Amino acid sequence: MKAGKVDVDFQSGQATPIAGQGKLVLGPSSEDPSFLGAKWVPRGKNRNSSPSEDLLLVPGDVQFSHVPECKTGRVIEMRFNSSGERHLYWLQDASEGDLHELSAQDAAVLEKLNELANTDLEEE
Repeated sequence: MKAGKVDVDFQSGQATPIAGQGKLVLGPSSEDPSFLGAKWVPRGKNRNSSPSEDLLLVPGDVQFSHVPECKTGRVIEMRFNSSGERHLYWLQDASEGDLHELSAQDAAVLEKLNELANTDLEEE
């Protein structure tokens, strides 16, 4: 899905979208193909200037959710239950309606992310 990264100061609660286009991709991890990985990759003009991010997802440890407190865009959070580590992404696909509300398509993508993140690839 098309998504930019969000820089967050969790102490103050201040979140700032990082300029530039990106995408969040879930697929077999480059670290261990028996696990799923979440990879953020820059796209568009910042394709060569922003570092990518590759995270290993252990089934049952990751939860994706909407961040309704953000009123200037559609933001989702990826939280690791075991460590409390959090990554925020702002959705870059066009959406109709309120700027901060998830569309039906966004909600379906969020549901699919949670389904995939909690799938054990070894059982498949």
